[in-house]
Amino acid sequence: MAQARGYRLNLLTEIAWWTLYLSPPMRAPWMKTALSKEARSESFPGRLREYLLELTDAGARRPRVLDVGCGPLSPLAWGVDAGLLDLTAVDPLAHVYRFLLGAYRLDFPVMPIRCAAERLLDRFAPQSFDAVYSRNALDHVEDADLCIANICALLTKKGRFFFDGITREGTRQKWRGLHKHDFYVSDGRLMWCGEDGEAIDFSARHRLALVYQNQTSFRTGEWFRLEFERRAP
Repeated sequence: MAQARGYRLNLLTEIAWWTLYLSPPMRAPWMKTALSKEARSESFPGRLREYLLELTDAGARRPRVLDVGCGPLSPLAWGVDAGLLDLTAVDPLAHVYRFLLGAYRLDFPVMPIRCAAERLLDRFAPQSFDAVYSRNALDHVEDADLCIANICALLTKKGRFFFDGITREGTRQKWRGLHKHDFYVSDGRLMWCGEDGEAIDFSARHRLALVYQNQTSFRTGEWFRLEFERRAP
């Protein structure tokens, strides 16, 4: 119970951050890019774009994509502008972000849906999405193992999981606030580690085959960009 209360209190820091930095005087350049229809294609993940174009060429429908932990400004918004995908964006703070977008009169093509990654299967049927994307969000969750399990369950056969984040963010942030998880890559495997030092091979546990990584090795604090394919049981 105390852990749950602590998590909810830490969410307040996230709300405070976005409330401040969505205000016009404080917006970072990347936020201004996200809010510009002409410029936001720059922030759309290149590997995901290639994969979606392959699916579009091969199929009769637009690919279905889930953005997990999307925040108020999903980096996949350009895909909606371009009609490249059917996007569903979820975040446990979506109700707050929708309010902030309205309060600041920000016109954005993606309205997030309130859902924690731990509850994805309560809202969506298994194998509902051709791709799941998450950027700088899964180190903020309560139960990383459950979140990855849910993401894998939502992928179609041979669906892709695109995971962008910061290597060993829990360690880098000294396990403060929402940063309770380390993610890193070892020998092509997605590894997880908690503050107690326990390491788990998430690739083996959740049948994830590495398709792409943006570097051969990663140091603490470096951005990783990973792509996994869901293997059959």
